[in-house]
Amino acid sequence: MRHHLLISQGSKLFWVLNYYHKFLPNLSVVLSPLHCLLRKDEIWKGTQEQENSFIQAKGLLHSFLLVHYDPSKPLIISCDASPYRLGAILSLEMDDEPKMPIAFASRTLAPAEKQYCHLE
Repeated sequence: MRHHLLISQGSKLFWVLNYYHKFLPNLSVVLSPLHCLLRKDEIWKGTQEQENSFIQAKGLLHSFLLVHYDPSKPLIISCDASPYRLGAILSLEMDDEPKMPIAFASRTLAPAEKQYCHLE
């Protein structure tokens, strides 16, 4: 993939993904190789990992079916943390299926936050 195409499409894709971030699982994990491209003085590397990340990010927009909140069903909150990112899923416990997602949340930690203990 040509780097100018990735950069021009990437800025539009970041805008769309940011708008729908609550509905996309593991978004920060998928976008991690592309975050460096948003820095002002970053030198373009054009790695295969960045291209794969871009393709995966586009695929996320077609991947999951979410359900509407039903107050009669129990809620399940699943959280995960690593030294680099945070993630959470809000789900409903369904009668016919184990659980169905309502929303997703994920983000990459800021440099100062990476210094925190992620076990607390």
